[in-house]
Amino acid sequence: MPRPFSFAQPYDKLNAMKLLTLILCFLMLSSPAFAQDMAEEQDSFTFTMDDGIMTQEEMEKEAQYAFRLCDTNIYQRAYFDCQCVAGAYLLEREKAGPMKLQSAIFDDIMRKGTARCANTEQIAGDSYTSCMAHVNTYRELSPDKEGYCTCVANKTANDFTKYPRLDIGYIENIRLNSMVWCDNPQNRPQKAASKTR
Repeated sequence: MPRPFSFAQPYDKLNAMKLLTLILCFLMLSSPAFAQDMAEEQDSFTFTMDDGIMTQEEMEKEAQYAFRLCDTNIYQRAYFDCQCVAGAYLLEREKAGPMKLQSAIFDDIMRKGTARCANTEQIAGDSYTSCMAHVNTYRELSPDKEGYCTCVANKTANDFTKYPRLDIGYIENIRLNSMVWCDNPQNRPQKAASKTR
């Protein structure tokens, strides 16, 4: 039979880990930041607790909460327009009613591509910056770095916008496919011929 942990006992890794876990849980649960985060959490249950129904005003408050969730998540904010996400969230909540879980609505919007809320400009800008860093290191002698990266940025942003899904593997495949496609100079936008007189 295992002995209970005591400071008088010799060092026991398992008991020490249990004690450390208990202390960390206590500290986390008693911290004001944790309590504030928990107090701010709002789901459909929060809005139906008082009277069993979810009014239009309560749905709009929940959509504002959905905006904050998106806007404070760096990954979501980089790929999705959080205002659009909040609007799509509100539409889905109105359609589905209060029983559909928040996570299911977010999953529909961000992982199943039901809402067209891609942050196209941000994706293009980030793709261009990433591409330029890549070509300056790995394609140092390439004559048309800017044209190549412009093509990669536009193709990545446009392909993601057609079917936006927040999935690392999916996004990486789009980026890699764009790099391969733009490797052919004929797929790149043509520069306007300069007029000489």
